[in-house]
Amino acid sequence: LESEWRVLDQFHRTCVESVGNQSLHVQNCPGFVGLLTVPGRAETVAYLQSAEESLRCAGFCHFWASPLFTSGQALAGKRCASELGAEVGHAGALAALPTAFSGLVLLVVGAGLAGYENL
Repeated sequence: LESEWRVLDQFHRTCVESVGNQSLHVQNCPGFVGLLTVPGRAETVAYLQSAEESLRCAGFCHFWASPLFTSGQALAGKRCASELGAEVGHAGALAALPTAFSGLVLLVVGAGLAGYENL
């Protein structure tokens, strides 16, 4: 993801310099559709765009990157890798808590049944 983000960032920088419009989003640059013809790139770009828009982050591994797809909606210094990691952490916690609770219930039930004779 980082290497694809770097390709997009370089493409965007070149586009902004040639067009002379600092507020131009990468998807509005001439030649952007042609950039997506590399196998697998369209999906990766869609993922990076979705992350930038929904998590309000910019860049992937580096802090303080400029947003490529949005206009300053990213919070300063928020990198997408950190935000995605936090989302995965929340999902992990949502899966772990019910599992831990079920294990605790089974432990209590097992301890209770262990006290009965002739089972």
